[in-house]
Amino acid sequence: MNTVIYGTSEKDIEKAAKVIACGGLVAFPTETVYGLGADAFDPEAAKKAYAAKGRPSDNPLIVHIAKFEDLERLTPVFDAAENGGKEAEFCARVKKLAEAFWPGPLTVVLPKRNEVPKETTGGLDTVAVRMPSSEPTLKLIECSGTLVSGPSANLSGKPSPTCWQHVQEDLGGRIDGIIAGDPCVGGIESTVLDVRTMTILRPGLITPEMIAAVTGKDVSYDKALFEKPSEDPDFHPMAPGQKYRHYAPKAEMHVVPEEKIMDRYMEERAKGKKVGCIVRPDAKTFFAMLREYDEEGVDIILASALPEGDSLSFSIMNRVLKSAGYNIED
Repeated sequence: MNTVIYGTSEKDIEKAAKVIACGGLVAFPTETVYGLGADAFDPEAAKKAYAAKGRPSDNPLIVHIAKFEDLERLTPVFDAAENGGKEAEFCARVKKLAEAFWPGPLTVVLPKRNEVPKETTGGLDTVAVRMPSSEPTLKLIECSGTLVSGPSANLSGKPSPTCWQHVQEDLGGRIDGIIAGDPCVGGIESTVLDVRTMTILRPGLITPEMIAAVTGKDVSYDKALFEKPSEDPDFHPMAPGQKYRHYAPKAEMHVVPEEKIMDRYMEERAKGKKVGCIVRPDAKTFFAMLREYDEEGVDIILASALPEGDSLSFSIMNRVLKSAGYNIED
């Protein structure tokens, strides 16, 4: 397959949107990481996205919208809001979250309409939705005439892509096109929140404290975030990243205390190994550094652990631990 590289001009975005509308796959920029776009209402397009990534089909996709009103195409929750009571309160909570964080790196999990195929939702009766802040991507969604599902645009298990060249490296020849937009400023995937239970299924740049301040509701982390990703065939993840190994570099990777990272570096060097170090991992650069070390052909990567207690550090360490396959020293 010839993968076309599109610019961000109106003409190029219109061309890319036609590919989406016709059931094709086009990678797009967001403020978090690059996404792999497909028609969210086309089950065959969802299957193509899974196949291109080599992604298990029970890992749900996130649907990207261009305006708040698009939510009504995906979820029935607003249908019952006119009756008042809990439904109206629930809808008011969704609106508060959208007003505070959209466009931006927050994904909400809501009950889905029947029109949303289970191929898009990983077999679940819920749909994960967000509105990205990238102008080219918002135009792509609008021009496509549909809504766009978008997992990260990398081969399954590899570090997430934060520039279009990463996408080309992984998916060139496997997808129809890539929109060559700006590098992603956030660097890690969106926070995923189950709005029904106010539970964070995947931590990100939007923290529990930020969500609680807007909604007035207590926010908790899903217990799965404190465990190794499940490989249980009967476990059905509600958000990407809850199952299977993610973000893995080619090299063996260890998480070590910061005060020991230099000693460990010297130990591995003494064994004749080529060593990469990531001290105080940062959301904006972490995935890019993993890819750089892949290019350099290092034998082992040592990443220092961040202090506990800070919600953003927790989000970053979630990615670090998954990248290392929970290979933790001390």
